[in-house]
Amino acid sequence: MMEVLKKGKNLKEESRKRCTCNRCGCEFIYDSSDIHPDQRDGDYVICPNDTCSTWISVVSTMERQRR
Repeated sequence: MMEVLKKGKNLKEESRKRCTCNRCGCEFIYDSSDIHPDQRDGDYVICPNDTCSTWISVVSTMERQRR
């Protein structure tokens, strides 16, 4: 039978990031599945506010791991 000796980090919670849109002020939380990859302009998320939809640059998970 397996027994946990020391509880690890909740990786799902760690991958979630908080963000504020500079255009409309909307505050939201996103995770890696919300990131749109773009090699030319950099990865981004889209503001979830229906009247805004601004593209917001983010540092991708892969790029964070390289640092």
